[in-house]
Amino acid sequence: MKKTVPFVLVSVAILFFNSCRKPYKDVNDYFPKIKLESAILQTDGTVLLKGKIESEGASAIEYLGFCYGTKSTPKIVDNQIALSTSDFTTIVESSKFDIDSTYYFRAWAANGYGYSQSSNILSLDSIIAAPVIPPCNLSANYVKLGSSYSADTFSTIGAATYNSASNSWDFTASAPSTRVKFSFGNAITTGVYSTRDGTPLFEGQVIISFTSFYYYRLQSENNVYVNTIGHNTYEVTICEVPWVDDNGITNYFNAKFTVNK
Repeated sequence: MKKTVPFVLVSVAILFFNSCRKPYKDVNDYFPKIKLESAILQTDGTVLLKGKIESEGASAIEYLGFCYGTKSTPKIVDNQIALSTSDFTTIVESSKFDIDSTYYFRAWAANGYGYSQSSNILSLDSIIAAPVIPPCNLSANYVKLGSSYSADTFSTIGAATYNSASNSWDFTASAPSTRVKFSFGNAITTGVYSTRDGTPLFEGQVIISFTSFYYYRLQSENNVYVNTIGHNTYEVTICEVPWVDDNGITNYFNAKFTVNK
């Protein structure tokens, strides 16, 4: 029996200590209180976020960070950014944004009792993403189907329109001897897209088909470079993407043009 006394005394002491701890009247006081101090658009198109811890709550903060999205009240799971508790700042890369959307930013933090989000939300629009750099330097509205074909110039480039059936943005570009159709999966924004030879079409992919006497498609898993150059305006560059003609000969497609939506 004597061996159990120390344990009992310690247990009683712990219970006594906890019972003396005054509970908070407002349950929200158990959770952290934070503020999003600033969301600053920098010259390179990145966004600098800075948060402030106003109160840790009933226990030490274990995690903190930011969230953002195109909805006016972003939730913690929306583009969640988790940080070390030593520094409540971060930079969001410009490639994450579309110039034609407004983005809403919020801070969050969590302690042993749970998490909370900042009551204030800051917004930014007209965020221009840092450009992606294509490996070729072509003239505007340029198109060339391959080494055995003459270079041509797009004379007509239709505006991109949303196709709800395929969840894609579609448009056509016409040159005197070639008509090219583009289908961008889900959205058009700054980034490096991957060509796809067939459906279904997913975000970050593009189907490029064209007619030059016969109907062809560019081969899958090749890069297409898209840069946002203004509101609803994009520059598309294609460098040396292969396709096979009806004689079984591999050609390399090059093009550069501007499209609106």
